[in-house]
Amino acid sequence: SIHMNEARSVYPEGSPEAVGRLFNLGLSEEWLRNAIEYSLSYSEECTPNDPPSMAGYLIWGKTTRALRDELIPMGWTAQNPRNYATTVSPAGDVAIVVAAGDVFTGRTDGTPTTRNEGGPATKDAVEFNQYQLSDVSKDFPSIRAKKTYFLLHYKQVEQDGELVEVRLELSLPEGFADNGLVDL
Repeated sequence: SIHMNEARSVYPEGSPEAVGRLFNLGLSEEWLRNAIEYSLSYSEECTPNDPPSMAGYLIWGKTTRALRDELIPMGWTAQNPRNYATTVSPAGDVAIVVAAGDVFTGRTDGTPTTRNEGGPATKDAVEFNQYQLSDVSKDFPSIRAKKTYFLLHYKQVEQDGELVEVRLELSLPEGFADNGLVDL
């Protein structure tokens, strides 16, 4: 699903609204889905002998790589300011970061958050998103400033480790929840 903070609009996968919004960002559902699926193949190879965070790290890293592999030939760039892995549009107005989401990722019946608290670079990116004055009032001139979207993923597994479902969404963060998680 595509979730943007404009009145908390959620657009289901495959809907004309989602396809149009992604097209306007220079993206497609297929590219986002393929990036997540690519990373899952790596995380599924993890065993109980791997460090507990290995599967999540692989999903984050390999999704970032797959997204960049798809988008860089189209003029996007890989940028890693302060070790914060972003994929930036040719115009520099859109950046995408990959993050694990909570149980509400890709659903319409709740507000998703990141699964982990963001570090200083995440906090700066989210706060910068909030200071786009042209979004608050049309009286302010539009500045082609970068907005950072989060490609969230959520993997539901059974207690025996069997994969049940994978959900993803591209969201523009609204701020931070009381517990420090990014509120999308």
